[in-house]
Amino acid sequence: MATRRIIVIFVSMLLMLALAGVEGVQAQGGPIDTSFTYQGQLKESGLLANGAYDFQFSLYDAASGGSQVGSTLTREDVTVSDGLFTVTLDFGEVFDGSKRWLEIAVRPGNSTGAYTTLSPRQALTATPHTLALPGLYTLSNTTSPNVIGGYRGNSIAAGVVGATISGGGKNDDINQVSANYATISGGAGNTASHLLTTIGGGTGNTASEDYATVSGGYHNTSSGNSAVVAGGYYNEASGTEATVGGGARNKASGYYAFVGGGSHNTASKYGAAVGGGVYNVVVKSQDIGNTLWSTSTTLKVSRHR
Repeated sequence: MATRRIIVIFVSMLLMLALAGVEGVQAQGGPIDTSFTYQGQLKESGLLANGAYDFQFSLYDAASGGSQVGSTLTREDVTVSDGLFTVTLDFGEVFDGSKRWLEIAVRPGNSTGAYTTLSPRQALTATPHTLALPGLYTLSNTTSPNVIGGYRGNSIAAGVVGATISGGGKNDDINQVSANYATISGGAGNTASHLLTTIGGGTGNTASEDYATVSGGYHNTSSGNSAVVAGGYYNEASGTEATVGGGARNKASGYYAFVGGGSHNTASKYGAAVGGGVYNVVVKSQDIGNTLWSTSTTLKVSRHR
């Protein structure tokens, strides 16, 4: 083998995926698998090769050096005719939108000796299907793949499953998910950090307790279990199943507390509700189920300017 000069010239690499590395995309007739077809040209001692050859294919994350991605695939007795050969390769769920290079080793088909590794590695390029959604890819796992769209810096933490970032994000204002099955639909600078939390959009919003939701707005925080902030800015729902409908700088910190809107309102007791207005506060622990719908004061509500 040492006396033979074998060169592979890359001719074409056809990804049979509708999206390179985007698993679970449905095509007519069923889901698309992870295999692709590689076609190359083989020359031996400067002449187009003919006959049977054995090939080994390995995937790497760099043009040289780097780390191998997936396992090495062996294809024996591949027919080469006038230098051309075609093989089907399947490295599994290893395409996540990152660049990949294919390293090829070859030996004559009737040989049991060592393979000769060819240089340089071949860059795997995207198909037109891939270019249709350049900002969308998946992070594979054995449970439920994560989907990331939008700005290239958006991130889902390692070990998380079933999470989704549909889009949005920008430089220095990325969207981040760090919990299983959490979702950010868009916007920028949003963080979903607990199980099944949801952020619909807006900027700088945080959903930081299980099942919490922020629909949109600016710098809102939903930190109670199953709490909701529908919009507005600098609002906080920290009580279990508490709700802030909108407005500015409102707080619902009691269990099942509710602030509909307005500004600087606080519902801090169990079942307390403020419909709107300005600077209304439910203060007594006995105020279960009491509601203030305007800025008027009552015996159970104090109002401050």
